[in-house]
Amino acid sequence: MIQTLVENGVKHGISKLTEGGLIQLKTKVEKGKLNINIRNSGQYQVNSHKRRGLGLVNTAQRLKLLYGNEAHFAISNENDNFVLTEITIPHLHTT
Repeated sequence: MIQTLVENGVKHGISKLTEGGLIQLKTKVEKGKLNINIRNSGQYQVNSHKRRGLGLVNTAQRLKLLYGNEAHFAISNENDNFVLTEITIPHLHTT
């Protein structure tokens, strides 16, 4: 899932920039949740499509199927230069 979202950031964000761009991946476990943030250069064109792309729909559905309402998935423009993709899922403890 993370690989697909990173590739999405490259394809729809960075590849459109003549000067190139950045991808940043951060993960953190906090309050029993795994937070995954993917930040990439570019802009998320919210209104350019009447619906999300198939890959994004599949990601949201997969998270809902695996974690129900415990999961969070969002994509937003962080500012004029970056897109932020956020995923939060329950942290599974292993012993």
